[in-house]
Amino acid sequence: MAAIEDLDIDRVASVWVRFYAFLAQDVRTAMRAYEIVRALEKRLAAGMKLAAAIKAEKRLGCLSKADLKTARAAVAEDWTRLREGQADLLGPRLIKSLDDLLAEIRSSAPESATSSFEAGEEIRPRFRTVSPIFISHATLETTGDAKRLADALELRGLSCWFAPRNIPEGARWSEELRTAAESCGDMVLLLSRAALGSPYIFAEVDVAISAGKRVFVFHTEPGLDARDINIALNNWQHFNWFEGPDAAIEALIRLLGAERN
Repeated sequence: MAAIEDLDIDRVASVWVRFYAFLAQDVRTAMRAYEIVRALEKRLAAGMKLAAAIKAEKRLGCLSKADLKTARAAVAEDWTRLREGQADLLGPRLIKSLDDLLAEIRSSAPESATSSFEAGEEIRPRFRTVSPIFISHATLETTGDAKRLADALELRGLSCWFAPRNIPEGARWSEELRTAAESCGDMVLLLSRAALGSPYIFAEVDVAISAGKRVFVFHTEPGLDARDINIALNNWQHFNWFEGPDAAIEALIRLLGAERN
């Protein structure tokens, strides 16, 4: 099983400094920006000229003329650095796309590939009470929110799992996250701008949905679209955490059918 770390986003972001930063802002998610850069890298590594490699990237075709000009300039500047030997083009590791990673997960358990996007039908809510609630969040930015949510739910008898609290010291984060997402009862996604740029969040949500889990979305700030992570999230209940965490928590508890004190 490939590890999520094999995506090697940190290397891509540090090598293609201007181009990656432009894409991450323009296409709205770090994963899409990463995949565009990786496609460009592979064409260049195969000997394609820079102009041809850019032209071959169909995902850049939706940019305005001004944005496309900016993108080309960013690629050219980063490519100049690369040719001067300041960085390794493809990196030392075999890098797999998120689609490849999820395909491996699903091939190991094909019966779990039941997202609404794949099956073409709405996911029906199913209550689970024996497994903990997985709280998916951007670790550095929203761990405090995750702890507040977990504390409130656990006071009401609903066990929770979230990183880093529940990951044993020395364990591989990618394996722990995948196992927890597959085995959880339900998932609560703390949707933030940082979450929209995290490949871990994308993988956690996709694994949970593929395993038939419900994913409840807590918006930590206004103006964010959960469909940027997975289109199936549009089927689930959304709560405005930013308008009042306590009210959002109570609404979730009522929805889960938990007894109130």
